[in-house]
Amino acid sequence: PMKVNSKAHFQSQKSAAQPALSVKKALPSEEELREAHLRKVSDAITLHSGTLIRGLESDGFALVDNFLADEAAVKQMRDEAESLLRSGRMTASESTRWDEAAGQVVRYQKQNVMSTDLQGGAAYRFAPRLTEYCVALVSSFPPLVNAHFGDVTKLSDLLHTNKLAVCLGNGSHYEKHYDNSGGEDLRKLTVILYLQDDWQAHHGGCFRMYLEADAIAQSADTVPYIDIPPIGNRLLAFWSDSKVHAVNPAQAVTASDRRWALTVWLHTNDADCIHFDPACEERHFGSMAAGHRNLQG
Repeated sequence: PMKVNSKAHFQSQKSAAQPALSVKKALPSEEELREAHLRKVSDAITLHSGTLIRGLESDGFALVDNFLADEAAVKQMRDEAESLLRSGRMTASESTRWDEAAGQVVRYQKQNVMSTDLQGGAAYRFAPRLTEYCVALVSSFPPLVNAHFGDVTKLSDLLHTNKLAVCLGNGSHYEKHYDNSGGEDLRKLTVILYLQDDWQAHHGGCFRMYLEADAIAQSADTVPYIDIPPIGNRLLAFWSDSKVHAVNPAQAVTASDRRWALTVWLHTNDADCIHFDPACEERHFGSMAAGHRNLQG
């Protein structure tokens, strides 16, 4: 019989059984991640701009569900938001309300609401995807809005303000208000992106949008508002100077129940583009109509 070198045979079989060496794919650089996220947001704006502009023109507000095609991008932003909260980089959110007894506007802390501004710079590293979302939105959406509405908006594609806010539950809510507080406030368009993972009806926290007088008159339903659930990856846009709104009480048993909202306010370059409706002010704010403009959401 033919002799077989068992050792050589074993080594050849072992060698044959080993998979071919593969080259490990390099992880994307931070610059590549940044450019990819900016592109995802700007692409979403381009895709949904028609829906947003039609809604703003007809109703004063617009909704887009599944705004970002990549759900992983929404999760990245939610994870950054959670990290900001855990690390103490969010503080108790303050607002203003009308004090009937004092006859003036007073500041107060919102119940169980924490917030922070995304300012970039040295703080960019703590929330890169959240910051990039704001940058992409402000650079891509205003030109499209201005192209349609012309001299009515004159939105800046450079200046904006923003706020990342979380309702911790136990009835946390926002009082009825306009976003634009009058005076030198140049906020014209509010854009909110919700970052919840799995919103359920018992979590509450719906955005209450008050309807215009003519919409109420034409509706068979006498309720003068609609409640908009804060579903994750839902984008809500509305005019900051004309849409009265509130946020209903929110509940959260666990951290995953919390209501997260990233708000970007787009500013106009022309103060003459800010308009308030006296009749609407009187209907919503009554005796305090003249002072509501100092209220902040």
